[in-house]
Amino acid sequence: MAYEYEIDEDVNCVFVRHFGEFGIDDVPNSFQDIVSDSRHRPGMNMLRAITETTQPGEYGFKFFKEKSQKRLGKFDQKLGKCRLAWFTTSGRDYRIIHQFITTRRFSHDLVERSPFTDLKSAKEWLGIPGDYEIELFAKAGLSEIGSPDDESKSIFPNS
Repeated sequence: MAYEYEIDEDVNCVFVRHFGEFGIDDVPNSFQDIVSDSRHRPGMNMLRAITETTQPGEYGFKFFKEKSQKRLGKFDQKLGKCRLAWFTTSGRDYRIIHQFITTRRFSHDLVERSPFTDLKSAKEWLGIPGDYEIELFAKAGLSEIGSPDDESKSIFPNS
């Protein structure tokens, strides 16, 4: 398990920090942990930070198209209608997230997903106040990584 999470009911969001080696089953395992947590309720948004790791080499369009529904479909009702933001500063991981979203485009997912290259935009999309500090991320020094003001961390410099 190379992730940890925090639930903040006040902002209706689950924050997930991935670090170290990103295991192929980390996403479904984290969903299981989260929906089993007594603080979680359907409809809570989620923000996953993957700036300290990279997704497994097995991940890609073919993997997602063939395996996503079986691996993740059982969580749909438990997650409920919500938004899930992926925060990354890696072009490769941004592409992988986009491939996953593409494979789910014609599914009946209740979860709306989007990748982000800056934390400020992800928080805004999730309806989290801009000045809200995500303690889990702050402890790891992630609060400012990928902000639009930090071109050195952007995967789209000067855009």
